[in-house]
Amino acid sequence: MSKQAVKSESYLAPFNPTDKGAISQVVKLANFLDTDVLCDLGCGDGRVLINAVKKSPLQRAIGVEYDEVYYKRAKEAVAKEGLERQISIIFGDANVVDTSEVTVFFVYLVPEGLKKIRPKVIDALTQNPGCRVLSNIFSIPDLVPTAVFRYSRANLKLFLYDAQSVRVGSKAFFEFSRRYVSVVVAALFVSVSWLSSR
Repeated sequence: MSKQAVKSESYLAPFNPTDKGAISQVVKLANFLDTDVLCDLGCGDGRVLINAVKKSPLQRAIGVEYDEVYYKRAKEAVAKEGLERQISIIFGDANVVDTSEVTVFFVYLVPEGLKKIRPKVIDALTQNPGCRVLSNIFSIPDLVPTAVFRYSRANLKLFLYDAQSVRVGSKAFFEFSRRYVSVVVAALFVSVSWLSSR
């Protein structure tokens, strides 16, 4: 596989700094415990991780960044704040990095990026009791948020997901599939009947 193809697979979103209002809401809504582990998939310059650790009981946080420029910026920002023991920055693909110990995810990705990390999110929500996910501005495809919060004058949204989101999303998908199949079967029946009558 070419380097360009690898980059394409790893690409989740262009860097766009998370709004201060969103960061405050993340810290508030996540309700961090000192036993939680936060992971920012596509952490950019590390600002969400740094603020979460400084403004909550959170003791451990992980940032994953595939762009080397922002990976280095995040490392430098963490070092500048003296938070190297609490915050780890990983240079790599968010889809393959081990996040089995993570209890809270934060994502600020474009819809295409959210589609790519959706399987990882579903695994985390189903296998880790108490895990929650906060997605800034864009919702995760085919998952039903537990709650939606609005912030800033622009009325931006922050979506909260937990294990219930997976169960409800699966039921909705099943119901849609059932109805779709019923419609297709009915259409086929009508077509066959019409051809038989000719």
